[in-house]
Amino acid sequence: MKLKRTSHFIGFKLDSEAFVDIYLPLQQFLNEHNLGKCIELQNILSLHITLYYFQSDLSAKDLTNIENFISSLRKERQKYTISIKGFEYFRKEDKEILLYLRPENDSLSLLRKDLTLQFQRDAIVDNQYAFIPHITLFKIINSDIYQKNRDQFEKIIKQYIEEINLHEIPVEINFFAVYSQGSPEIQIPLR
Repeated sequence: MKLKRTSHFIGFKLDSEAFVDIYLPLQQFLNEHNLGKCIELQNILSLHITLYYFQSDLSAKDLTNIENFISSLRKERQKYTISIKGFEYFRKEDKEILLYLRPENDSLSLLRKDLTLQFQRDAIVDNQYAFIPHITLFKIINSDIYQKNRDQFEKIIKQYIEEINLHEIPVEINFFAVYSQGSPEIQIPLR
């Protein structure tokens, strides 16, 4: 059975190696305290910042326009970098469901506006949300267990943000395919 792409997006692919120092301590903490599937870490090879969503089926013309836009961005700016400002939670009904790292880069909002003007995919629900640049670190699977260990998880994350030099993490603008049929979701850079 071949899985079908569920959507696409333009975003920044992050250098996975820059995040090893947070992933390993989180995994070790989970294992040492036998916390099982309390959280689900984002695939370290799929770390990204989503800028703009597209539907699953795109025409050849759409793909050409997207490729041209990305090429122009790559020519315009040889190198993109970000740094981490902090971390926050996405919530649903006053319950934390996802922890994300917050990039420090105001130009992301400007780039999002350019993408909105260029592609006008307003009907796509994810493009209707307020734009919050973020790097998903993990989903919270078992809120009760997470809350009991929240201080330790946050201590690991704070230590990573404060002690590791995160200035100028290299990022690359890309076009991604998304497969949402499983968990964790899979995002694959295409161009």
